[in-house]
Amino acid sequence: YEGAIKIVEDFFRTSQETSIDYSPIDNYFDGKYLNTFIPGRLDNLLFKFTINHPSCFVKKSVYERIGLFNLGYSIAADYDFILRAYTSGVKFKYIKTPLVSYSLNGMSGKPINKFKQIRESWIVGSSIEQQLPKNLQAKRQKFYLGWICKELFIFPAKYFIKPHKTKKIKIFLRQKLGCKLPSDSYGSW
Repeated sequence: YEGAIKIVEDFFRTSQETSIDYSPIDNYFDGKYLNTFIPGRLDNLLFKFTINHPSCFVKKSVYERIGLFNLGYSIAADYDFILRAYTSGVKFKYIKTPLVSYSLNGMSGKPINKFKQIRESWIVGSSIEQQLPKNLQAKRQKFYLGWICKELFIFPAKYFIKPHKTKKIKIFLRQKLGCKLPSDSYGSW
């Protein structure tokens, strides 16, 4: 987006202890605006990737400190990198303005790849699981079981219901429930 680099530069300049800036993302599907992804809570990175990698602006010192992306992951390399940064104590800063756009027509947006994403995310998170208290380990296992069950339930519908319809369903549910969906703490579409 126009002006995005200037915004990030200003944030890094005014908050020198911050090493990763991230923001919401405007999502597109088939070239049309779909919605804005609002990142979830950073502490939920222990369970799932709660921010989107295109919105992350990372200082060079982070790469020098924790290493590069693990290209052994075809979908979750970004999650692995961000989780390593987070658990290493790297400071993150949220910028409220969407700085980038993202096409949901890519590899990770295809329904068939959702299970690969879950598997790779599980493997990434498992690298730190032993460091977690027992209650968080149990919560993480319950989270993944729920995620798999949800995907198995809605998987057939994903081939027939396009993202624009899914957006309307989520809006309807949020209005009927009068609150956010439980999944919103992991990022909301």
